[in-house]
Amino acid sequence: IVTKFIETLLLLRNIVITNLSLLYHAPVSSSQRQMEESTTVSTSRDNYP
Repeated sequence: IVTKFIETLLLLRNIVITNLSLLYHAPVSSSQRQMEESTTVSTSRDNYP
């Protein structure tokens, strides 16, 4: 019983860590990259029609 409880705790901890890392790192980096790419593309199109 104790080993199963510890295994579930470790599994939940891993899930929480992965979810937090995905929530905090993935959206921020992807949104910043998309914003930078969109602004550079729009400015280049505006400057050179």
